[in-house]
Formats: sequence, C-alpha cells, structure tokens
Amino acid sequence: MAFSTRRGAVSGWANRLLPTSSAAKSKVPSSRKSRKRTVLINFFFANFVLIALSVSVLFLLTILLFGVPKPLSSPFKSHHSRVVNHRKPISRKPISDLNSSGAVVDITTKNLYDKIDFLDEDGGPWKQGWIVNYKGDEWDGEKLKVFVVPHSHNDPGWKLTVEEYYDQQSRHILDTIVETLSKDTRRKFIWEEMSYLERWWRDASEDKRESFSNLVKNGQLEIVGGGWVMNDEANSHFYAIIEQV
Repeated sequence: MAFSTRRGAVSGWANRLLPTSSAAKSKVPSSRKSRKRTVLINFFFANFVLIALSVSVLFLLTILLFGVPKPLSSPFKSHHSRVVNHRKPISRKPISDLNSSGAVVDITTKNLYDKIDFLDEDGGPWKQGWIVNYKGDEWDGEKLKVFVVPHSHNDPGWKLTVEEYYDQQSRHILDTIVETLSKDTRRKFIWEEMSYLERWWRDASEDKRESFSNLVKNGQLEIVGGGWVMNDEANSHFYAIIEQV
C-alpha cells in the first residue's frame, strides 16, 4: 500500500486530520456564552416597553420620596449667590434747563406718542396725523433753524425685491454719490441702509471704494443709524425703531 499501516503512523495521521477532544472541549464554553448573550438580548428587546415603564415609575417614586436631588457642590461661587446691584434712578433735568440760551423745546416724541391714538382712519396710517396750526409770529423772538440734510431713502424690499431695487436704483444712487461729492468738497450726503451699502461695496471697484472711504474721512459722507434698514417714520417709539433696524 502507499501508506504505512503501523499504529504509530496511523495515530499521527489521524491527529493531524481529525479534531482532538481538547479542541472540542474548548469550544463548549464559548458557545454557551454566545447562547446566553443572545437570550439576554432577545429578552431585552422583547420587553423594552415594560423595562422602560418600570424605570420611569421607579424614578418618579424616588423623586416623590426623597425630593429633587441638589446639585453637587462646586469650588466655584454660584451665580445665584451674587448680589445684584440695581441701577440708581437717573435724575434728568428738564429739557428747557439744559441750555437756557437756546431754543425752548415744547414738543417731544415721547409726549406725542402718549397723545396720539394711532387709529387706522380715513384710508390708513399714511393719511393719519395731527393738526398743526401756526399764528405767524412764532419766530419773531428767535430765529428759525432749518436743517437741510441731503439723503436718499432706499427700501430693502417694498414694492420690488431687494435685488430689483439694488439693480434698478440703489447701485446707481451710490455711484452718483461718490462721483458727485468727489467733484466738490462742499457737498454733503448721508447714508442709512447698510444692506445696500454692503452689497454695493462687494461690487464696487477699488477706485470707488477708495473714493468712498476718503469722502467719509473728509466728513462729506456720513453713515447714520448703522442699521440694516432705515426705520419707518411711523415708529415714534425707540423700542420699535430698535427692533426694525
């Protein structure tokens, strides 16, 4: 025969090909562990709702019996233990006493805000107002000061979209401001809407940006308000003005 039939040879050949009893014994514990793990996982998923309810009930009972647990002590000082220093009321002088040599202020926005009913009458708030009568001799004792402020109101979206207003009007207005003010140092202008200014600044050339910066430094062009929009004139209270800009 091609292979030996000796006992020693057969046993060595069998040991090399067939699994030994020790290897079989080593696999039994691992299979038992995996079986237990599988049973435990199946039990958890099968009774997930019941386990969750049991934990919730146990948590509620603990809160009812022992109360809400206090936070752990910290070496840092608690924010609640700080002493709050309230601001002292500011005593303001009457408006007429601020500058006795100047004109006497008899109309304030706050007083008008308290008096106006703000009723939507006769077509809406654009036609609503209050009656102002002049006798004709109001300025006999003091000079009337008239402030002329060149500006342009640019709505960031009203009847047109923001992009349409910018392409059709606001971009050309800003170009005209830079070009016209640069020709005469006596010319002044103010700008309010930062939304259009920011967009124009991105599209402007380096020369226009430099000219714009020089106009601001020279005091010819002034940025007022600084809000994304110019607040509506109907906002007579500063709360509404702050919220809109």
